[in-house]
Amino acid sequence: MQLMPSTFAQIQSRNPGFHSVDHPESNIAAGIYHARSLWRLWRGSVAAEDRTTFTFGSYNAGRVPILRAQELAVARGFDPTRWASVETVARDVPRWRHRETLTYVRRIEANLGRMDARGRVVRRAQ
Repeated sequence: MQLMPSTFAQIQSRNPGFHSVDHPESNIAAGIYHARSLWRLWRGSVAAEDRTTFTFGSYNAGRVPILRAQELAVARGFDPTRWASVETVARDVPRWRHRETLTYVRRIEANLGRMDARGRVVRRAQ
């Protein structure tokens, strides 16, 4: 898992058993904790079928750039609860390295598309 030190520190303040960002087990546990927290934050505010994408997008970029993208989507008449709207306006969101986030999300979607319900790979990458 990759966490910014400041994100790890916030998580560690609520989970004092997490040792340091450099400690592998603590880093993985903190990453899972963070992803779950984001999953919960998006509940009810985005389309159910896009919630995973919003979760991973905000894991990569932080929640604020995604919220700014949603605001811009509304201003342009798009549905802010859909990830496709976020993708449409992404390049115009100030201070967001959107290409990195969109590539990250697409890579995860491709990997998920190769797995069955139990997480086993059923199709190899091409």
